[in-house]
Amino acid sequence: MDSLDSGISITFKYGKGFEEPWLVLKGAPSRVRTDLIEAFAIPQEVAAGKTLNELLIFCNHIVHGTGNVATILGGTPIAESPAAEQNGNQTASQADPWATANGEAGGADAPSTAPQENPNAGLLSQIESATTKDELKRLWAANKAAFDAADVKAAYSAKGKSL
Repeated sequence: MDSLDSGISITFKYGKGFEEPWLVLKGAPSRVRTDLIEAFAIPQEVAAGKTLNELLIFCNHIVHGTGNVATILGGTPIAESPAAEQNGNQTASQADPWATANGEAGGADAPSTAPQENPNAGLLSQIESATTKDELKRLWAANKAAFDAADVKAAYSAKGKSL
């Protein structure tokens, strides 16, 4: 067993008062590092390459954030779903609940389904901010190819009717 004389001690306080919960980790730095990773369920890919000090700061943010959510917002911990427990060998990115909710396979190899920015967003903004029909006509003349897109046609027609 590690003794305090041959190691370090880290204490996390989940609040200002003595009655608030504390988490105390003691031992050799390598042991404390392992305990931190385990206590905070930090995925190995997140912990890799971080110093003990960097992990300490990372965990301190978790402690304070959790404490604030509980104290200020009245939050309480929720249990993991049975599916999450069955998938315990997945990495954090593979067990992403948002990816699951969107029907994605998850994981680093999954194709990105992030919404793509509309290539006509700038033109749509210009159409919306046009103040005269002549200004709309100039936009059309300068961007004829873009007016093949249904969203641009619809915005142009609507703005023209409103002017």
